[in-house]
Amino acid sequence: MYNATAQPAAPASAAPDRAAGLRVLFICHSRALGGSELYLEQMATRMAREAQVRVVCRPDPVFDVWAGRLAAAGAEIVRVPLPDRAGFARLRREIRWASVVHLTLANRVGTYQVLVTLACRLERRPLVCTHQLARETEDLPLGAVGRRFRALALGTVYGAARRHIAVSADGLELLPRRAGLDARRTLQISNGVDLDRFAKPAPEAREALRRRLLGDAADGAVICCTVARLSAQKGLDVLVDAADVLRRRGGPAVRFLIVGDGELREQLTAHIARLDIGDVVRLIGARPPDEVPDWLASADVFVLPSHYEGMSLAVMEAMATGLPVIVTRVSGTAELVPDAEHGRVVDPGDAEGLADAVAAVAADPALRERMGERAAEHSRAFSWDACFTKTNALLRGVAAGD
Repeated sequence: MYNATAQPAAPASAAPDRAAGLRVLFICHSRALGGSELYLEQMATRMAREAQVRVVCRPDPVFDVWAGRLAAAGAEIVRVPLPDRAGFARLRREIRWASVVHLTLANRVGTYQVLVTLACRLERRPLVCTHQLARETEDLPLGAVGRRFRALALGTVYGAARRHIAVSADGLELLPRRAGLDARRTLQISNGVDLDRFAKPAPEAREALRRRLLGDAADGAVICCTVARLSAQKGLDVLVDAADVLRRRGGPAVRFLIVGDGELREQLTAHIARLDIGDVVRLIGARPPDEVPDWLASADVFVLPSHYEGMSLAVMEAMATGLPVIVTRVSGTAELVPDAEHGRVVDPGDAEGLADAVAAVAADPALRERMGERAAEHSRAFSWDACFTKTNALLRGVAAGD
């Protein structure tokens, strides 16, 4: 396992001519691993093949394995605690080293993020922000005045960034309005999916996976899989309520598997116990990234009832695996499901509507097959290589003063 206290690793197989070339500093502000961090890993890993790359993240142990993968790919890892004074001084030194700084924003509100933007201003280094979320305060009771004040505050914090990347068309439209960003400096670069790792398995391989991972749960049941952090954002309490609705209604046997961990694990466990549906909903817990394709491949349907999203990597990976998807009408996630032939879209927070969608898809194997085929075909429009090509060109242009 990667040593959280070790000095930054030297890039593996560093090309001799990189020393005088582009120096890219990627910054992760998160406290937990999720889609934003996997996006950063994809960008930094590819960039390390052709430029000097450092990645700044917190010293939290949850990042040890992730940081180890990045170090093995050729990135130097810098573990910086903030808002510690020594940490801020270290952050400024790293930013001073960079030709361009890339900040991946899982959300835009937090001390770590603000200090990064301040350090970029102090060191006069160009900043590019990728905004994985555009609606993270959708449900806050801010009122019109509160929303205007928040837009002003966010515009002040991030206004000096040279470019802003929205990961969805919805985000491209919302960021100037919600966060006060300059529309002329905002562009869309969609997230990608690893089409080699996530693909529809052969029938024999799928049956072997179901026997190994699901055991008796797969006997005659339609398996609905969710891959997500156990956080309020993901609406998993709504999923549990929908599972209870389905059990009380009767109909086709459906089992829900939730792969992931997070701060709501105890709360969700108690909710499942209170409804007495432990035989219907199973919390799998966090699994290594290499196991996630197997869990998806063993399922029949993918469900993600989020209250807000950017462009969900989990949904893209499920679609690439050939699964019909049931998602909520939120930002970039709904963009991935253009019509009813590619999946089902329901309102966030609507347990009855979610139960209706699951029941309809679970009861019709031919529909599941057709939707899964359309989903897999649609996913081919997205790739990490395409995402990196555009991001690489942007970072190089910004570093050159464009």
